[in-house]
Amino acid sequence: HNDLFMMDTNSKWQNISGSWIAPPGRALHNTVVVGQDIYIMFGLSTSGVPLADLWRYSTKTSTWSPVTSDGYSPIPRHSASACAVGYALLIFGGVDGEAADTSDFWRLNLAISGSNTDDSASEGMRNMWVYIEPAEEETVATTDLADALKREGTEEDAEPDHNDDQLVLDNGGEDADVQAWPGPRHGHGMVSVQNRVFLFG
Repeated sequence: HNDLFMMDTNSKWQNISGSWIAPPGRALHNTVVVGQDIYIMFGLSTSGVPLADLWRYSTKTSTWSPVTSDGYSPIPRHSASACAVGYALLIFGGVDGEAADTSDFWRLNLAISGSNTDDSASEGMRNMWVYIEPAEEETVATTDLADALKREGTEEDAEPDHNDDQLVLDNGGEDADVQAWPGPRHGHGMVSVQNRVFLFG
């Protein structure tokens, strides 16, 4: 589907329609909120093809608009997990066009700042996807996410192999130093809480 509904505090659903160009119909996609904007990304098209597009719905203007980015971007996928940390979107895993589970981790730095979420407001800034590499010896879960996500990929990282590279995660146990980077998966959940990302399933 590609219809949009809103429910107010009176528990009444409203079908929101307009003359805009809405995102193509899809299922198994991701929905993330940043400020007063709703971002819809990836998913499975009505013809069964994985998607790689990104759309923004402004609750201020009640309009849809496609979001473009510079440089490399994640491959098409569905059933991934996604969340927002500040003004960045994170996406992990999902099922690619070969029907294989993936384990790559990406961040989209949105070209917005402060309370301004207008794509055209930040002159000179561009939306940019960054591939996040597994760390060999770094405790990510116990550090501020802003520092942990500074491991920006290069061009060689644009099409990463999907593997179980080791990542040091501190879960409070005695074997915390041998925890693994999350393996390939789909249909899982991911949320951010106080600058930390939690992934389950």
